[in-house]
Amino acid sequence: MRTPKVLFVVAALLATNLFAANSLAELKDYDIMTETYPPYNFKQSGELKGIAVDMLLAASQKSNLGLTKDDIRLLPWARGYENVQKEPRSMLFSTTRTEAREA
Repeated sequence: MRTPKVLFVVAALLATNLFAANSLAELKDYDIMTETYPPYNFKQSGELKGIAVDMLLAASQKSNLGLTKDDIRLLPWARGYENVQKEPRSMLFSTTRTEAREA
């Protein structure tokens, strides 16, 4: 499916530009959340892994923002989505648009 890949790339680029452009905002000040959606984000043997996680960490490293896997919470999508709507300085990355989520 092409749409999730496009949405993921756009989200990754927006996140990278947001944090690179705003040097006052420290990435560690954000509540960073993701969902279980292999191969993009998942836990294996208790360790957060995935393509999206690796991309976010690489962008953080390139921007000298110091993000680590320990700074990212893995939550059910609905809970992360609710949190990001209510809480300032929160970020939910690598989500996928599905029919079930349209509402």
